[in-house]
Amino acid sequence: MRRSGIFVMSTLGVGDVLLAQPLLQALREATSERIVVLARAGSPAQLTQRLGIADHVVSYVARWPHRLWGGAGLAPWIASQRFDRVMTTTGLNPYYSGLMALATGASVRIGERRGRLRWIWTDAVGVAPGAHMVVRNQALGIAAGVKAGLLPRFAPDERELAQSGVLVGDHRMVIALAPGSNRTIAHKRWPIGRFAELVTQLSQRGAHVVVLGGLDERDVGRQLAAQAGQSGLTNLVDATDVGTAAAVLARCRLAVGNDGMLLHLAAAVGIPTVAIFGPSDPALFAPRGPLSFVVRKNLPCSPCDDLHPGGCATRPCLEGIEISEVMDAIDGALAHRECSESRQ
Repeated sequence: MRRSGIFVMSTLGVGDVLLAQPLLQALREATSERIVVLARAGSPAQLTQRLGIADHVVSYVARWPHRLWGGAGLAPWIASQRFDRVMTTTGLNPYYSGLMALATGASVRIGERRGRLRWIWTDAVGVAPGAHMVVRNQALGIAAGVKAGLLPRFAPDERELAQSGVLVGDHRMVIALAPGSNRTIAHKRWPIGRFAELVTQLSQRGAHVVVLGGLDERDVGRQLAAQAGQSGLTNLVDATDVGTAAAVLARCRLAVGNDGMLLHLAAAVGIPTVAIFGPSDPALFAPRGPLSFVVRKNLPCSPCDDLHPGGCATRPCLEGIEISEVMDAIDGALAHRECSESRQ
């Protein structure tokens, strides 16, 4: 049987899928071959399916030891598919992705030149220091013969837009807040008390605040509602799927939050973002959009994610960010949006 098809190993989180979306979309548009994507079980796999960029999505559990058992179980099936090409999006564990690439038996294997198994890749792409994840995915696309864009895109459908109208209601100015994150990156959260004060200041300016987040952030949503009060705030934490969250964001003037998935989703639907960065590097992970603003402290110790994956004890990079700095960024983002809209 002749080999055919492309097997793409995608990265871990929903934000990673969004950052890989331009590459996957370019692949989809460039070939009529079947595209099979390996994605993390849950929301990442669901989003990959929702984006319509794969003929088939295979999900896996990302945590050990489930990943080991799942990978071993998937390997015979992957080998039986006789893929012609295999590639990985940026950021995936180089050992896991390398071994899975070997299991395909594909003669063309495209991945980043990093880790001890980099010899596995027939087309090994160099990782440029400080390059954003979207740019790194674009480099992988060039190795695969496609030109990927640099701006992720997500368009909510009519059902999602209708549902978002019910959830948000009729407010003149709606601002989205993403005060949480999944548990594995909880050390990247700006203090919840400052988000509460931010809600107060935005409400005083006539804005209605919508709080978004997932299952891991329910406590954050409740704490914020308790500290800020219910007036001028709608708590939608763990009340939407990715598509409906995107539709809610599309109704907002801008989105403010921690380094995480929701800011990438906001940028993908085309609204301004104000991202609060601490231990991670915005040069690599900031939302990619026409109006993307970052608030951070330029400390000698920041970014420190490589040295302290769980964050340090004092977190000066986040504790040092004042509410006034975030409000200034919000004012700048709104002014730029109004300026852009006046030109249209």
